[in-house]
Amino acid sequence: MNIGQNIANYRKEKLITQKQLGEAIGVTNRTVSKWESGVSSPGIDLIPSIASALGITLDQLFGI
Repeated sequence: MNIGQNIANYRKEKLITQKQLGEAIGVTNRTVSKWESGVSSPGIDLIPSIASALGITLDQLFGI
């Protein structure tokens, strides 16, 4: 499983929309959609914010 799939799974588990996640970390819902579909990946600078917004650890985000 890749980071985009992990973002999607944890986001859905927490009942957070792509728009809500995007707003929490300062990106658009389209950007979140691209990550989740594997078109692109989040920048390293956003990784801690994504994990925090989802209430998970970095290990969980990376599937470790």
